[in-house]
Amino acid sequence: MARLDAALPQLVAGIAAVHAAGRLHRDIKPSNVMVSHDGRVVLLDFGLAARWDVNDTTGSASAPVGTGVYMSPEQAQGLALTPASDWYALGVVLYEALTGALPFTGTRDEVLALQRAARFASPAEMHPALPRRYDELVRALLHPDPARRPDARGAAPSA
Repeated sequence: MARLDAALPQLVAGIAAVHAAGRLHRDIKPSNVMVSHDGRVVLLDFGLAARWDVNDTTGSASAPVGTGVYMSPEQAQGLALTPASDWYALGVVLYEALTGALPFTGTRDEVLALQRAARFASPAEMHPALPRRYDELVRALLHPDPARRPDARGAAPSA
């Protein structure tokens, strides 16, 4: 937990910096997050990054791009994207880091239905000893409504 406590705020800050620069990453996943030996976190691979207007709260639609199991429901459907889509992907990454599993499995349509209904075993259900703050954060990040997901201010759990 100490490593996660140190790494997560850095990853949140990196994602927030991408958004502040008017971009959406669109492919946040474990292989695009590097942690150096000294604990420095680096967000990698901006090949799918797209422009985003920081004054646009509705986002713009585009063809689904990214790694399916880490995509938000709106991204998987090719709907309008906002930073909330990247925060959703962070929720999937965090879920996987805490549990060793993905929150949703099945065919594309099955996963989308589960995402929309927010039907997944919470990290605390799988590992009751996990800190409550992480369980709450994952559940918030994986909310099907982008408007209800935390942003950078809410994405780094307090100790």
